[in-house]
Amino acid sequence: GGDYGNLEIDATGHLLLQENGGKVGIGNATPYFSLDIADSAMTAGKKVGISANHNGGTAIVNDMASLILGPKGSRAGTANHYMGGGIAFNHLMRFDTNFDSTWNDHMHGYIGLRLKDTSLAEASHLVFATNNSNTKNASPTERMVIESDGNVGIGTTIPQAKLQVNGDASITGDLRVDTNTLVVDAANNRVGIGTTAPNAQLEVLSDGSIAQGAEIRLQHNNNNTTDVVSTVNFANNAGSVAMIQAGTTAANNNGYISFFTDNAG
Repeated sequence: GGDYGNLEIDATGHLLLQENGGKVGIGNATPYFSLDIADSAMTAGKKVGISANHNGGTAIVNDMASLILGPKGSRAGTANHYMGGGIAFNHLMRFDTNFDSTWNDHMHGYIGLRLKDTSLAEASHLVFATNNSNTKNASPTERMVIESDGNVGIGTTIPQAKLQVNGDASITGDLRVDTNTLVVDAANNRVGIGTTAPNAQLEVLSDGSIAQGAEIRLQHNNNNTTDVVSTVNFANNAGSVAMIQAGTTAANNNGYISFFTDNAG
């Protein structure tokens, strides 16, 4: 074959097939990427629509996918290495109609895969990364991962539970562990153990199966013969007004309990 040149549909670059470089431009006469869709391709903001010929079912199957992304290479990957074929969110694709040649490859966010911790494994973890650096082309840092077994980690790359958060966490609304093992009633500032509707700031409810009933245990991590083991303190804004204290005397199995009140006022 000979030199056929570029294929261009009108001079504004509504569709351009580039001969040298193999790039396709839609709404862009000078494509930078292999497929480059410019803002002018559709003024309403919808740039790409992809459909799949499947009505769904009880399982996720291959022909449901409208778009498949993945790395090019062999299966002999390195365990826990990031894989190509992800989705990047860039800092500045264009300034007006032209590329920012110094920052257009600077990723602000990334969604992709990290190979499972077994080399040659047919499983990967889905990772979410963001870039908090002002250095040009700095790599994003992994912030959250959904592992192949369903564990979710925030602030950790190796979650050991269904949800593991390394760092502070804030919850707006109630917090429940199982049905009534632990309930934090945010609306009333109450905590319930064994109950879904605590009637005090802290309520412990026994289900009747334990002989000693509802129990609160305070344990001091030592074995001294004479020591204060635990203290319950009662206070107001001015300070402590009463106290119950338990400990050992003369032997580590000789216990006592003392009651104190403050009569200073």
